[in-house]
Amino acid sequence: MRALCRPSDTATFMASIGKLLIRYRIAARSGSIECEDTLSLPEPIQYACFDPDSHILYTACSDGEPGCCGSRHMLIALHVGLNRIHQIGQPVSLPGRPIHICHDAIKRILLVSYDGTVKLSIHSLAKNGTIQGMIAKGGPAECNYPHQAAIAPDGAGYVLVCRGSDPAGEKAEQPGGLFPFKFDGHKIQYGSKISSNDGYGFGPRNIVFGKAGDHAYAVLERQNLLLSYKVNVGGISAAPLKTQPTTFWPATNLPQIAGAVRLHPSGKFLYVANRTHRTRGGDAITDISSGANTISAYSLDPITGIPTFLKEQETGGIHPRTISISDDGQLLVAAHVRKAFFQHGGSCIEIPASIAVFRVHENGHIAPIKITHVDIGRDLLFWSSFIGWNRQAGSNHND
Repeated sequence: MRALCRPSDTATFMASIGKLLIRYRIAARSGSIECEDTLSLPEPIQYACFDPDSHILYTACSDGEPGCCGSRHMLIALHVGLNRIHQIGQPVSLPGRPIHICHDAIKRILLVSYDGTVKLSIHSLAKNGTIQGMIAKGGPAECNYPHQAAIAPDGAGYVLVCRGSDPAGEKAEQPGGLFPFKFDGHKIQYGSKISSNDGYGFGPRNIVFGKAGDHAYAVLERQNLLLSYKVNVGGISAAPLKTQPTTFWPATNLPQIAGAVRLHPSGKFLYVANRTHRTRGGDAITDISSGANTISAYSLDPITGIPTFLKEQETGGIHPRTISISDDGQLLVAAHVRKAFFQHGGSCIEIPASIAVFRVHENGHIAPIKITHVDIGRDLLFWSSFIGWNRQAGSNHND
């Protein structure tokens, strides 16, 4: 099978390990990675988004983590030059642990999602790209665990993706939903929630819009489902066009959750990460093959926009939290967030955190090129993305 286009020689890829931001150079043909630059930030990096026009990387940092709120949270703007990365402007304090950042280049704002009571905040940007003050915040009371704010295709509105949470002990399930909203420069105005069963059994984590803007694809993390929606002048349709699984892996007793979704720059293919991991504080997994740590590939019908499942590819590591596609569409990278230990054949086997590079073929299938183990110590390989120097049709800039 051939790649979609002639490979560029190298691609720029960035990742975070705790407080450390790392810039890698990935060789397109061999998949080998080389560290080019690093920068330590005041607190661990939770998420980042890149503006290819100004070469500014906006980072959200916090001493919190999943299950722990923390007390120090901030936005930091970094200029990514060809030779070095450096901070521009001063860090801006945030009211809670940030989960996601979205950059609206047209309105010159950042949208920050939180897992706490704040839910969403909007920050203005100066002409030079530095972060100014918070200009709006808040979300609906029924918006539980926001995980992403995305720009709608018409550029006039947004969608806040709220994952909700499963019941735990005496705590009842928190319903999820998609919450369309508009922002006039001063006030956030939310529309009607989009969900099924009033959000119960409906846990969306991420959404991406098709290249033509007339379809949307949401991944339900807690249900391991991919939902396809029609998008028209009135926004996202109330009911999905199609619902299909993100993984066909045999079910196990381990936590199994769907993850990031990415649109190929051509608009022809869609990719979804599937993740499994140990229960918090649990023993080592006894079966090294248990659960799906995979990427599922789908082709998109050019007329209906409906995805057709192509292939589920193992990633070669544990918990691929982030996936990213190069702007030329010929590479896909999955970053495995943590190391894990397994009992196998009477001995304990360590599976290190790693960065897995795949070739994207012209039929949408992906094939592994190289896996590079990464020493993360006690930290997490929490965020990663390709960095494109020119704005293109890929989906890595609005995830």
